[in-house]
Amino acid sequence: MPSSRRCSTFVGVLFLFLLAGTATASAHVIDSTGYSTVQQNGQEVSYVLSLEYDILIKAVDLGPQAASAVDDSQREEALEAGTDKLKQYLDDRVIVSLDGAACEPALQGSSIGKRGQKPYAELDLRFTCPGASGSYRLQYKVFAESEAVADDHTNVVQYRFGDKSGRTIFDRSHHDVAIGHSTVAGSSAQFAQLGVKHILLGLDHVLFVVALILGAATFHGLLKVISMFTVAHSVTLIATLLGGIDVPAVIVEPLIALSIAFVAVENSHEERCPVTPTS
Repeated sequence: MPSSRRCSTFVGVLFLFLLAGTATASAHVIDSTGYSTVQQNGQEVSYVLSLEYDILIKAVDLGPQAASAVDDSQREEALEAGTDKLKQYLDDRVIVSLDGAACEPALQGSSIGKRGQKPYAELDLRFTCPGASGSYRLQYKVFAESEAVADDHTNVVQYRFGDKSGRTIFDRSHHDVAIGHSTVAGSSAQFAQLGVKHILLGLDHVLFVVALILGAATFHGLLKVISMFTVAHSVTLIATLLGGIDVPAVIVEPLIALSIAFVAVENSHEERCPVTPTS
């Protein structure tokens, strides 16, 4: 790449980097992640659902008292007071069925937990099914796009029905799963797609990939850096979703900004100091 073009590109990257720094709050959409642990015990199915408290109370409309809660005790009181609304909301959006017949839902209780720095509502759902064996199906439509409480919502599900167990992901394009029909390859593909989607949703991620592209001298190098970045990001995202990594945003965000600047500066330095081939 000619030096003048490389320099102008470098300036462009730095401009975008500075722009990203002034718009940190809008670099990501409102992306909500929930968690489900589902287990069958005879005719009863236990479904522990974890949802972000602040988004849930907006979706269910639990009122100003729930929104102004300042500690976990007040949050739990708000959930308890809104039990009927919570049950009505979840009955239409979290469904367990056996051989095509819906199991009878009940909200056994609620509490507050923490994931990272965010309070989560821990909802104890129980479903009574018409039998103890057959074809189970899970359906999930919490925080739908039409509700306008989150730009995107993903729920990571871990389930066990008899000798059938596994993990799956619910999102805006995947609302149900037939137990026993998912495969390891299918689940892996879902997590990979989630990683790619998360990259594309973040301006900081796009900037970092652009900086990597500028430093690639060949198509092979370009393919390698993008592939490695995607794989690494998917792995860390999966670990975060499953509870393996929890790093505060106050640490992560500055590191992301520094990484973008570092790669951009490194690209410029390589242009000024080319490597001389050895004979």
